[in-house]
Amino acid sequence: MTINDVLTAAEAAEIYGISKVSLRQRLERGKAFVHGVDCRKTSTGERGDWLVTRQAMERVYGPLKDRT
Repeated sequence: MTINDVLTAAEAAEIYGISKVSLRQRLERGKAFVHGVDCRKTSTGERGDWLVTRQAMERVYGPLKDRT
């Protein structure tokens, strides 16, 4: 895994064409994503951003369609 395999929630939502709000809710609930493995919050409290791996996004939302 490289740094390019980790996305912010906003980046992941844009790439996968989903709502930022719904992705953040799924990350917070911790049912589809395993905290500490698939995702983590950059800090505690309201201000932290969520980070999520591309691998986890693909597992939950399916592979990205070819964009050529």
